[in-house]
Amino acid sequence: MMDYTKDYDLTYFSLASLMKSYLIKVNDEYIERPQDVFMRVAIQLHKSNWPLVKETYDLMSNQYFSHATPTLYNSCCARSQLASCFLLSPKEDSIEGLYETLSKCALISKFSGGIGINLHDIRGRGSALKTTGGKSLGIIPFIQVINSTMKYINQGGFKRSSSIAIYLEPWHKDIFDFIDLRKNSGQEDMRARDVFTALWINDIFMERVEKNEDWSLFCPDEAHGLSNKTLESYY
Repeated sequence: MMDYTKDYDLTYFSLASLMKSYLIKVNDEYIERPQDVFMRVAIQLHKSNWPLVKETYDLMSNQYFSHATPTLYNSCCARSQLASCFLLSPKEDSIEGLYETLSKCALISKFSGGIGINLHDIRGRGSALKTTGGKSLGIIPFIQVINSTMKYINQGGFKRSSSIAIYLEPWHKDIFDFIDLRKNSGQEDMRARDVFTALWINDIFMERVEKNEDWSLFCPDEAHGLSNKTLESYY
């Protein structure tokens, strides 16, 4: 079923990419060839359905298509995690909830998954902490913890660099600090440059921009459930 002569049909760039990222190595020695990668993927996807295994292998080995990076990495390995992207949000605004989310981010990154996470429901800077009587430092310190975790995963020898995008809605109290996160200037303790940041822009915001009207900011600790409601009731 496998035809190793097809390895010679690959371009230099294709072979170099496979060798750099996808071929399995043990003690820095390659133990498989490109055709083995294609067969690994075919078997992972179709198990003992040999006609489909053969069809998928043939199509991949003839360069009609390829699969996403996690599928090429992890097929038929101990952790056969094939998904490319995961969307997360903290279960609750607490130490336990935030670090549970952080743990999930680390494990997903370890097995080559990309992450999108929203922090809409995390209280803003200066908000009251009822359990301690103190005040919250807001979302920026937690994003910095995520940033450091992703850097640690990248340094751990994993095949694929960690990739995480953090999203925030434009009504959040910490929106200005969030926008400045990746700047090269300013206070270092307010920066996190190894994560991607993005805003979830809603229609009401764009209507206010178009009409040059005011925009209000909220703390999710005071405007409970705002991220799950239509904004018309708040503006």
